[in-house]
Amino acid sequence: MGARQLVDRYRNRSRERLRFRPVGYSGGPYPAWVRALDGQSGVYVIREHEARGPRIVYVGESGGDRLYSTLTRHFQSWSRKGRVYQKYSEHDPGLTYQRERCDAATIITPADRAYDIQIAFIQWLRPRDNLIGQPDDSADDSNDEDDLAPSFVDDDEPIPF
Repeated sequence: MGARQLVDRYRNRSRERLRFRPVGYSGGPYPAWVRALDGQSGVYVIREHEARGPRIVYVGESGGDRLYSTLTRHFQSWSRKGRVYQKYSEHDPGLTYQRERCDAATIITPADRAYDIQIAFIQWLRPRDNLIGQPDDSADDSNDEDDLAPSFVDDDEPIPF
């Protein structure tokens, strides 16, 4: 089932909500809720706190029971000095965020559905840093100032699919 079909099938049926929680501070242990993701599959949403308010910056997935390591890699430092990294995907493997400025939400999903749900979340939330899955806005010629507003989802807003 593709992302569009997934959205259509579950639109306005879910009572699930994204629950954003702190991911701790650099150098400290991850909170228990993050450690409990070990061995799980699912989708995660990273929200960064900026001067204009919280902004959705990244949506990711792990369909291989590695949700803990997939999420936490975004909060680790990558040493690149003198090293060449093999390109595994369309995005930079070193995309990281400061733990103190972020919180995250996760949805546990079956492994075989994680990718489609990730794409549906990207289309809904339009995160700043995702390169794949973004809706095509080339037909939209508007220069609305609202388009520049940070993407935001309230913890109490139901997931629309």
